[in-house]
Amino acid sequence: MDDFDLLTLLWSLIQVFLVIFVLFSWFGAAGGFKGPSCSITEKDGVTDHHEAFILVWFTFCAVAVSVGGTLIMKKHRTPIGVGLFVGAIFMLFNWTLCTAVLLGGQINKKKSMNADCAKDFGVTADTFALLCAIALFLLYGAFGGLLIKAKDQLLGDEAFGREGGLASEYPTGAFQEIDSQEGLTAV
Repeated sequence: MDDFDLLTLLWSLIQVFLVIFVLFSWFGAAGGFKGPSCSITEKDGVTDHHEAFILVWFTFCAVAVSVGGTLIMKKHRTPIGVGLFVGAIFMLFNWTLCTAVLLGGQINKKKSMNADCAKDFGVTADTFALLCAIALFLLYGAFGGLLIKAKDQLLGDEAFGREGGLASEYPTGAFQEIDSQEGLTAV
């Protein structure tokens, strides 16, 4: 199995785990429902709204990176696009670890309540979301590492200025002034 096949496999696994994670995260963030055996007052609340917001916002960002990453890898594979994608993957790599810690704390808080009441508040959903967060943490790390390893194969020699590629059409310095427009060619 070459790097391209492995990248495709890892990206597909990430998408599957992300869909499962989104579903369980949203249910867990909703807090389930208060059953008749639950003696918690409204003020004590089970699901902290700021923790629920963090979880839901993370799912929106992860889905956006998934859509953007798929577009970059399928249609717009440029050095800057792949570089931004690698940065986003490593950001998600770290963020999934933080989310797993957050979910672990929510599970502990819910389990410390009355057993019947905790059942009503989606401990199972949080547990499955935690397992998916751990799997996503490992998958994002492996995918990001492999993406860095395979960047030369993904972009080819021409993207890095070797053999008259894209980089040879631009000034050597990123912000170098160009004296005239005569030497430039339209792309």
